[in-house]
Amino acid sequence: MTKLDIVKIDDRRFKEAIRGLVKEVPIQAQKVVLNEARLLVEDLVDRTKPVVGRLKKRIKGTIGRTMIASRLPTATGSVPMAAYRATRAKKPPRRAFLVKPDAVRKLIATQNLHVGWFASGWLGSGNPLSAKKGVPGNVKRHAGQGKTILIKIPLLTRVTVRNLSRFVEHIPGLARKMTQILNAAFKSRSSKMLKNLELIRSGIKKYKAK
Repeated sequence: MTKLDIVKIDDRRFKEAIRGLVKEVPIQAQKVVLNEARLLVEDLVDRTKPVVGRLKKRIKGTIGRTMIASRLPTATGSVPMAAYRATRAKKPPRRAFLVKPDAVRKLIATQNLHVGWFASGWLGSGNPLSAKKGVPGNVKRHAGQGKTILIKIPLLTRVTVRNLSRFVEHIPGLARKMTQILNAAFKSRSSKMLKNLELIRSGIKKYKAK
């Protein structure tokens, strides 16, 4: 996800809202930061989780364009690395590879197991934030190709979430799409936090993660 380094992520209102909540409920400061980080992660998972049926159909179609299931003697019994890479990159070669039917079926099955990889990256290794809401089974089943760093000491609570999934690097315009997703998630979470903050300041209710 290094491409994200060159695009503009607008998290100013999010940080302002966090600071406002922490100031209003200092005793709950750590709880506030961890809850809001969890809710943000759940939002990101929801925004990047795959439409399983559609994605599996697309995977099958891409592999079908790259390889031809053939019973000819010239057909290989395993998937050539070049064919595998072409399939992952959605760039079919000029000539389709002749592959035995079993090899094609195995590749399709393997690729289908990858469904949900990217969304699981937001959960980080071991899902330390315990993000659960809206996390489908095809995302939970992956360990999460990401990293979540928690710093919890007196007067400082910091959460760093990194999605390290490499499965989507070939997607055209990935940096732009991810910028839109991240900014939308920050905007949505900020609005909810500021509404929460307004109610706390007016004395209507106490802090509640939602």
